[in-house]
Amino acid sequence: VRTCKVHGAVGGIYFPTGDILKAAFKSIGPKPGVKTISSVMIMNREEQWYIFTDISVNPKPNKDMLVDIARNACEFGDFIGFKKKLAFLSYSTLGSAVTEESKMIAAATEEFNNKYDPKYKALGEIQFDAAFSIDVREQKYKKDDGFKKMPTIFVFPDLNSGNIGYKIAQRMGNWGAVGPIVTGLKCPFNDLSRGSTVGDIVNTAAITALQGFDKGDE
Repeated sequence: VRTCKVHGAVGGIYFPTGDILKAAFKSIGPKPGVKTISSVMIMNREEQWYIFTDISVNPKPNKDMLVDIARNACEFGDFIGFKKKLAFLSYSTLGSAVTEESKMIAAATEEFNNKYDPKYKALGEIQFDAAFSIDVREQKYKKDDGFKKMPTIFVFPDLNSGNIGYKIAQRMGNWGAVGPIVTGLKCPFNDLSRGSTVGDIVNTAAITALQGFDKGDE
């Protein structure tokens, strides 16, 4: 991939995520200007599509890393023609719990909106139920920021919650999960869960092929 003999790669069925990411980081590296490489999982069920991030790379991101993770997800959303409305998730909604963790999510949301609004816009800090349900949001999220629609990108506060969250949706909610797609790399090199189905492999390979079109001939 690094020498452009191929335009992208997919791995992970027989190797842990750490091995795949180590190869990607050391051999390919980040895009110019990218400080934080991260990952997305495309969640789908029938006509519903969402992006979860970060679900496989950064165990405990700080505020600046969360802003980068959210931007990476938005840029991937641009690539696949996805609507970009974000929610920075927390166990707190607008200070309902005041801890260092919840304050960091609030600060990340503010910094993200200062940098990227109006192109991209985010709610936060917000609990998942308030982000996902407009009815619940009206009860919990007392902030008039003009954000009336359903978020399409959910930014998890750390790797524990992101990885657990997508697997609960996949296994208990019967949601499809395509990825992880590694975002922020110079060239596409994507990971697979060792629990991936044949369909998961095909879908991830198809996305990788599309990403690779910009790196050489079709």
